[in-house]
Amino acid sequence: MKKSRKWLVSILGAVLLLLVVSGIAKWWAIDRHVRSRESVAAVTELHVTMRKIEYQHDCQLRNDSQVYQALKKYLTHAVYLPGTENATGGEDSRSVTIRYGDASPEKLNLTLTFYEGSGVCQVNGKAMRLLSLNGSGKKAYQTIEKILQDETEKITLTVKETDFKNDMILAEKPDTGEEYDLHAVSADLQTPSGEPVKLEQLEPGDTITVLCDGYVLASYPYQVENIYRIWAEE
Repeated sequence: MKKSRKWLVSILGAVLLLLVVSGIAKWWAIDRHVRSRESVAAVTELHVTMRKIEYQHDCQLRNDSQVYQALKKYLTHAVYLPGTENATGGEDSRSVTIRYGDASPEKLNLTLTFYEGSGVCQVNGKAMRLLSLNGSGKKAYQTIEKILQDETEKITLTVKETDFKNDMILAEKPDTGEEYDLHAVSADLQTPSGEPVKLEQLEPGDTITVLCDGYVLASYPYQVENIYRIWAEE
């Protein structure tokens, strides 16, 4: 009987050790790519139902931006253990995927996908259980969404002109008069509460807030390179 218990304890200890080693190895792989000075992050947000993709939004983040650094801090202060549960998000799911690589898409190094309300994520396509040191792993999706909203740089502008045909907005800073040319805006327009806004709803004089990683091209009118959201007043 005692020998059986010893064997059971040994087996459980070995399994636990394997989980810990695997978790450390996975953390190191994630940490290495996220912290790389060569990396940029591409973010994709999805809302998928049984019928179709209801919503998809993409943006990039430079690695010297405040929002990139905030995501890095959150993602590298966590442990990733092998998971056995389904990590697809179900029939009606919201997810956020963060891809790390250099400027060339073919050199993708790391893909992380987090699902709303789930502690199970995908790391390069494999199901993993997230144990966050900053709170519940089930809140990873919500935490990442909050980081993207809170840590992006905010540029408040006044609409001067809208161009429906070319999906553009010409806007200016109310205090300096500096002009900004915003391109492909329809995918980014929404209210702060997340309701979609059509470009046709905007009029000259309306206030918009551009959420971005802070990178602005030096050409004039200025162009914001990596836009996460454009908030229109509700």
